[in-house]
Amino acid sequence: MEIDPQTTSVPSPETNETSTLQEPPSLVERLIASENKKLKRLVPVIIAPAGRPRVTIPDSVFKKETEIHKSFIVCYFNGKAPPFHQIQSVFNHMWIKGRRLEIHNNLLNRSTIVRIPSDYLRQKILENNIWYVGDSMFHTAQWSSSHSKSTPPLRAIQIWAHITDIPLDLRHDEGYGLIAGLIGEPKETDVFTKNLISLTLSHVKVEVDLTVPLPSVVEFEREDGEVVEVAVSYLWVPPTCTHCHELSHIQRNFLTYTSPPVLLLRLRKRRMWQRNM
Repeated sequence: MEIDPQTTSVPSPETNETSTLQEPPSLVERLIASENKKLKRLVPVIIAPAGRPRVTIPDSVFKKETEIHKSFIVCYFNGKAPPFHQIQSVFNHMWIKGRRLEIHNNLLNRSTIVRIPSDYLRQKILENNIWYVGDSMFHTAQWSSSHSKSTPPLRAIQIWAHITDIPLDLRHDEGYGLIAGLIGEPKETDVFTKNLISLTLSHVKVEVDLTVPLPSVVEFEREDGEVVEVAVSYLWVPPTCTHCHELSHIQRNFLTYTSPPVLLLRLRKRRMWQRNM
């Protein structure tokens, strides 16, 4: 790859060699750079065997302007995606309270790319991970060059587990971590649990594998051989499709599901009503 010598930066011999810090560009310099719309040829054109123009682009070029792309997140719907106007309305209300977001819909892989300029808001959206548009669940990810052409399956999520009857001598960070590790990958607890507001109930956030059933009871063993059981419940779990029995979408959002005709549904309801008479 040939580089224009006029664009190559050559350090002045008068520069202090011990100084490794560079002053950030001034506001005027940044404005001038943003207004520069000129392009130029960097390498000669090669004709491929098929007769088409071709250029080999180094990986460094793809990574050059990562700051520009970091404001984009990808929203993957886990079943049929809702109509675009519904996505647009919910996103604008949910994330920026009525203002308009830049949203790009991709029907082929049931995903939506959204520009979120605020670093703080973008981080919160990614941390929450699971969101809803109506009854359609989707998960979020930072956009990258490896953005999939198909929707990646949702295999793990973070949820809150409520654990009952952890012994008082285990009500500390190490004890919570050991018990939470029986449910999934321990992530955090809350102020309610840290301050022992309840002596029977504890809250832990865990990352769980969606391909493995969630336990309702876990147990631990003391060194003297005593086995202690503790009950686990969940504040929220992903919906389960009654058609394919997979998590993360409901039956009517299953990709190939066709709802029965209205008359057939009415007939089924009538038969059920007659059986109950």
